[in-house]
Amino acid sequence: MQPSTDVYSAPRRFDLATVIVVTAAFCLLLGTMQASGVPAAAMAYIAGGFAMVGVAQAVLWRGESPRYASMTAGAGYLALTPLVSLWLTGDFWPAGVLLALMVSLAVQGAIAGYLAGGIIGGVFLLTDYVRQALDRCGRDGRRGSPPPEVPRPDAPRGKPR
Repeated sequence: MQPSTDVYSAPRRFDLATVIVVTAAFCLLLGTMQASGVPAAAMAYIAGGFAMVGVAQAVLWRGESPRYASMTAGAGYLALTPLVSLWLTGDFWPAGVLLALMVSLAVQGAIAGYLAGGIIGGVFLLTDYVRQALDRCGRDGRRGSPPPEVPRPDAPRGKPR
């Protein structure tokens, strides 16, 4: 059996299977974090990071380079965190400290974005399996397929001679 060379990432169009699996993945992510006692602000921040990476995979470079899009989104998301924090708290940091922190977080964010992109790719791999299962369900007569062909009563039977 040959390994698949398909690249799974956030699609530019969504169907019902995609919506179901993505919703289930976010429910699993948020439910696990809440059960672990993660504060609500941290849950929103982490879920926002995953959402940012997913949107970046679909939008940046027209969806053709999901790995780079994930790294770019992660780097930008984490690098801008100190600026948002300063804006929300009204604190002041020296420019050198702020720049060093932003560069450090950008590198860490690229790694985190790459990992988040891999998880998102796995979610869309599951979506592909769900879609294939739904297609099979429609073809084998259980639901959504046309009725089987019934031979006409006046049709000749057997092989023609």
